[in-house]
Amino acid sequence: MNNQIKPWDELPLWLPEALNGAASVNNEKALNEGLSFLPLRQTIEDVNSWLDYKGNSNTSDFATVLSKEKESKIIDAWKQLSR
Repeated sequence: MNNQIKPWDELPLWLPEALNGAASVNNEKALNEGLSFLPLRQTIEDVNSWLDYKGNSNTSDFATVLSKEKESKIIDAWKQLSR
């Protein structure tokens, strides 16, 4: 499945196993100093507010990087592996 997808371009934030750890950072010290995480819903709402502020709230401006057909094929292949 990995060679069917262009890492990061077609599927943002996904990297193949060969690149595991490429963006890994140890956050233990930050957590010990009080780092906390916002709920995903709040993060999405904040991003939408920021886009509105920047005058770019039209989500159709964002390209679909993975075609529906390719997405379906990848999901089918993943389901086969999960059996």
